[in-house]
Amino acid sequence: MDDGQFFENSGADMEVVARFEQMINENGYSFFDVEEIEQISEFYVDHDNYKMAEKAVDLGLNMFPHSPALLLQKSELLVQRNAREDALEILVNAASNNPCNGELLFATGNLLSRLQFHEKAIEYYNKALIYNTSDQVEILLDLGYAYQKLKDYEKALPCLKQVLEHNHENDSILFEIGLCYNEIERVDEAIKYFESYINVYPYSYVAWFNLGNCFIRKEQFKDARAAFDYSIISNEFFPAAYYGKANAHINLEEYKEAIEVFSATFQLEQPHAYVYCNIGECYEKLEDFDKALAFYEKSIELDKNQSDAWVGIGVVKDLNDQPAEGVKFIRKAIEQDPENPEYWYIYAELLDKTGDLVEANEAYKRVIELDPVNIEAWLDYSDMIFEKYSAKDAAQVLKEGIQMNNQDAELQYRLVAYFMKIGDNESAKKNLKVALSKNFAAHEKLFDFYPEAKDISEIVDIIALFKH
Repeated sequence: MDDGQFFENSGADMEVVARFEQMINENGYSFFDVEEIEQISEFYVDHDNYKMAEKAVDLGLNMFPHSPALLLQKSELLVQRNAREDALEILVNAASNNPCNGELLFATGNLLSRLQFHEKAIEYYNKALIYNTSDQVEILLDLGYAYQKLKDYEKALPCLKQVLEHNHENDSILFEIGLCYNEIERVDEAIKYFESYINVYPYSYVAWFNLGNCFIRKEQFKDARAAFDYSIISNEFFPAAYYGKANAHINLEEYKEAIEVFSATFQLEQPHAYVYCNIGECYEKLEDFDKALAFYEKSIELDKNQSDAWVGIGVVKDLNDQPAEGVKFIRKAIEQDPENPEYWYIYAELLDKTGDLVEANEAYKRVIELDPVNIEAWLDYSDMIFEKYSAKDAAQVLKEGIQMNNQDAELQYRLVAYFMKIGDNESAKKNLKVALSKNFAAHEKLFDFYPEAKDISEIVDIIALFKH
């Protein structure tokens, strides 16, 4: 071995390493203290010679079997060769023998976390916070991540906030704080937090981005649009802010502006299938169906599993008076996402238009099975049954819907309208009283669907009785 070449650029004490190698080569014995063993092991780790590093640590542990530093090194070397359970056993034993050694407690917590034992890891992290004063920020960070792994975002938040106080430029922590607030749905508190942070650090593009997301959740889309603008001003190369701003434009029905913002992202990164899909939807809203189809097709070219794009094509086909063609594309989307009630709803509507009533009936059943609180689906399903089959069957559909949505009056008012259409006035009056007791103001829904009810004195009189 060329010692000069091997030891080049090493920070180790070369005399110590050379003495160790001589001992190994001559099969002799030499004494090394703990610090020297650490130094030798670190040297070999730096040179990716883990076998020699472990040999040095094993020698040290023969001399100093309870050395926390050497036990730590031994566990790290075992992890390196994927013997994690053995490493954990060493650390747990070492930590129990050294209950006030913060470094051991921290290392044990880390390994437990890597092995997905997050609850146990948290115990060790909390102990490490007491005894390890030099790694407080790192411990808090790992503790916060462990809570996140357990989906305990309430406890993760204060840990992550403390980390951010020590390093306000840590954008990844700001993202995680935004995620935690999103999960616990404390939007108002999140807005106050990010606004306060921005008051101190006004050019934090992540804080502006998180604030924009909060405003989206509050449906304050103009405020969201402004926040995303500031995020982009602070970092013009941050694509997520552009997507957020485009989303705000869409919610404000500013589809041309949304298309411009989406298009701007093409200068920042390769176009995504979902971006093309969103642009297609914007053109669909603008009734530029040719461009809508073109972008939906571009989306599918990038990702054949972009189910929203398949749906988009189906909807545009229907808008172009080609519902039968549209059915084929909606079916393609359902093949990819069979649990999506929105897809089934569109599918049912198009099947109804094409006259395929048997399939439409099955599709509506699937919608209400997946999304039983979708009142519009219940109404459309019952209307189809009423028009194409019988009032009795339609009434039965509505009764099932009412049973699953007992507090919703609109289904009850529609049932009243059906009974009136078939001349069953007694059932109509009975159900009208039930509907009025649930929601008096919603009785206008009855007149919207069946305007003739305004001219029926018995109906008008019953409504007057319930008016306060």
